Amino acid sequence: MSPSSADQLRRLGFEPGDIETDRVSVWPDNADAVHLFGARQTQWPVSANGIAIGLHYEALPVVCQALGIPRRRRSRVFQELRIMELAALAELQRPAD
Repeated sequence: MSPSSADQLRRLGFEPGDIETDRVSVWPDNADAVHLFGARQTQWPVSANGIAIGLHYEALPVVCQALGIPRRRRSRVFQELRIMELAALAELQRPAD
């Protein structure tokens, strides 16, 4: 894990050992959505009290094009992205223990 990644984890309340760094398998049908989700990691607006409120969608067409996601798949990939976004928001908005 790079030093900058470790610093980012600490700012989020984690220690580097809290996160497994092993690669995970992704089913081919989900690969475009996973790549799109990862490419959007800096697109999380937060409320005035620092709570993530969802992804910015404005750049989606540009990001999809840059990732080579075919137009015919973009509607489906967007729906898959929203599922991951909702799951991430549930975790990001969960009160600290």
